[in-house]
Amino acid sequence: MIKKTFLVLAALLYFSIVKAQKTSHVIVMSIDGFRPEMYQNTSWQTPNLKALMNQGTYANHMLSVFPSYTYPTHTAMVTGAFPARSGIYYNQPVGSKGDWHWFTSAIKVPTLWQVLKKSGKTTSAVEWPVSVDKDITYNVPEIWSDKVFRLPNLCDP
Repeated sequence: MIKKTFLVLAALLYFSIVKAQKTSHVIVMSIDGFRPEMYQNTSWQTPNLKALMNQGTYANHMLSVFPSYTYPTHTAMVTGAFPARSGIYYNQPVGSKGDWHWFTSAIKVPTLWQVLKKSGKTTSAVEWPVSVDKDITYNVPEIWSDKVFRLPNLCDP
């Protein structure tokens, strides 16, 4: 019994290493506020997410950082660091009057894309929080100006 268990574990380890070596692309996808049961439950109409889930790896659950705001959470995903180490505690810097943590330079630890760039890899990001950075090869960062997108005050005379 022990020999069979060892052989099964050895085979699983071998195939996981071989498969990992053949992987040439990794996609990390986050939909802010989207709980796993929204794509795991068959009653939700999410065929593309279900296809990605079935062909890749997915999370059954996530534990958020504290505080569980978008920018600290997404920064933790690309650094592996809690807010106390990354320096991103909230979506906006303390005392901000409209600016957000858009620039990676606000992060105090290396990001995934910085580490990958050093190893010669290509990276891309689409609207990932705190990602305005020269180290991402192809980037459509999440950034806007409150001066450009200011809504009129409906209470003004």
